[in-house]
Amino acid sequence: MEGTLLLTVVPVGYVLLRVGHVSANQVLLAYLGIEVLTQLVRVWLVYPMIGLRVAQYYTKVMWPIVKVGVVVWMLPAMAYPWAHAHLPELAACAVVVATCVASTALWTYVLGLNRKERRYVCEVAAGRLARWRRTDRLKGEEKE
Repeated sequence: MEGTLLLTVVPVGYVLLRVGHVSANQVLLAYLGIEVLTQLVRVWLVYPMIGLRVAQYYTKVMWPIVKVGVVVWMLPAMAYPWAHAHLPELAACAVVVATCVASTALWTYVLGLNRKERRYVCEVAAGRLARWRRTDRLKGEEKE
């Protein structure tokens, strides 16, 4: 149901651009409205399954997303002009993409996760790093 609701963005945007003669920015506002409506439907649908009150859902799920969304664009926005002024086009693109990925990972870890989730991420990363080191060490012994 929510996927279908999100698919209405395309025809609504088309109608607004063609018939309504609105700007692309105004179409983005329509998209934002549809997204908010979809979130409300999502909460209504999953409420019985997750057992969180609506206020808890917004506090535990949506608020971390909003916090990350507010700051995640800052590092790439600073990297973009520098990279395009000092690097060839392909390298500048690679720097901006890498900055986007790093910024998303950093701010999701810092602002989007609670203490228990951060601890879990660290444990999983440490386990995979240890397994990678063991595999690398075994490959080195096979060569000898």
